[in-house]
Amino acid sequence: LLRENAALIRTIKELQNEGNDDNLFDYMKQLHRNILWLSLLADGTSIKNK
Repeated sequence: LLRENAALIRTIKELQNEGNDDNLFDYMKQLHRNILWLSLLADGTSIKNK
């Protein structure tokens, strides 16, 4: 998932540099979902370890 996020960030950066906003929001939504999922996973792990 971290590699996917890195690829998404590169793609978002490229699209922004090109001024291509057509698909930008879709990539940003996917990145947001991934980051949210990772944060929820981290919260669950930290709760279990307490």
